[in-house]
Amino acid sequence: MFKVVNSDETIKKVAELANIIWHEAYKNTLSPEQINYMVEKFQSYESVYTQITIDRYDYFLICEENKEVGFFSFLEGEEIFLSKVYILKDYRQKGYLSKVINYLINKKKTITLRVNKENEIAINAYKRLGFKETKEDKSPIGEGYYMDDYIMERKFGFQDLIRQESEKPYFKKLLEKIKEEAKTNKIFPQKENWFKALELISFDDVNVVIIGQDPYYNEHQAMGLCFSVNKDVKMPPSLVNIYKEIEREYKKPMPNHGDLTGWAKQGVLLLNTILTVSEGRPMSHKGFGWEIFTDEVIKLLQEKDFVIYLLLGGPAQQYEKKITNQNHVILKTSHPSPLSCFRGFNGSGIFSKTNKLLDLEGKKKINWYLL
Repeated sequence: MFKVVNSDETIKKVAELANIIWHEAYKNTLSPEQINYMVEKFQSYESVYTQITIDRYDYFLICEENKEVGFFSFLEGEEIFLSKVYILKDYRQKGYLSKVINYLINKKKTITLRVNKENEIAINAYKRLGFKETKEDKSPIGEGYYMDDYIMERKFGFQDLIRQESEKPYFKKLLEKIKEEAKTNKIFPQKENWFKALELISFDDVNVVIIGQDPYYNEHQAMGLCFSVNKDVKMPPSLVNIYKEIEREYKKPMPNHGDLTGWAKQGVLLLNTILTVSEGRPMSHKGFGWEIFTDEVIKLLQEKDFVIYLLLGGPAQQYEKKITNQNHVILKTSHPSPLSCFRGFNGSGIFSKTNKLLDLEGKKKINWYLL
């Protein structure tokens, strides 16, 4: 699909495509003179050759079977600057832009790019692929010409991690094991909720992580967030004790349901380390491969500037050694289960401590009552 540009023939093809695409793409925003000037300055044979050999840009042709239908270039450092993506008009609805972004985002680096403010089609296309506008800037192109641009940014996130991990052999074996288990057992939660914890919150928005073990194993309980149940389901004892501790700390009653979706929407990642379970059999999917996946989630979180981890109980506290970012904070107590809550969880003040730390860091505090 992608062909490295590293020969006279491929550089000439880039220049040829640029001449066609730029006249079509910019005809409504730039004069013909400006377009010709830009093509000559930025996408002539000599310019592309210099960008590759001197400026160290990577260039790739986008191919459909044996036909070159576009090209892209980028400069890779701590971040990736996506300099250009141009695709022939008849091929723009075939998903090539998405494939280019996936190729680059797999490097697990932030992607930045510039796009003309008047190019609404391109802006919306990038937004659909997860880019956000970060600032406005003027881009001088010489001879008194300039373009009003948006700087847009796309970070590697949870959905990228899911896609990347799902292509690995361990993950495919994990799915096979669950499929086999499902022949004789009900699997919780429902498949559409396996990654709910990572879908309700973006990577950028995570400020607090609560680590659980595996989902609730009774009918109608598990819903994809650790400790959480659907609103019409009786609250499990551990969640009851969590509510009691919050009430003790804040001196007012909690809502009468156990759906913690409101926490997730405020920046709390409610992550079980094993994401599925068979009915009536706690920890039945231990060793299937979920632990490898959630290790990758924790590893990705280390790239954030600041996160608070609430490690409740021994199994969760085993993850302490995986938290390697020295700016991250770990709060530990016993598990809120009736069998262990009296060993440190009760009276720990862990939820108010979390908010004090968030406040000191200039982060928005969690409203534990907003469910």
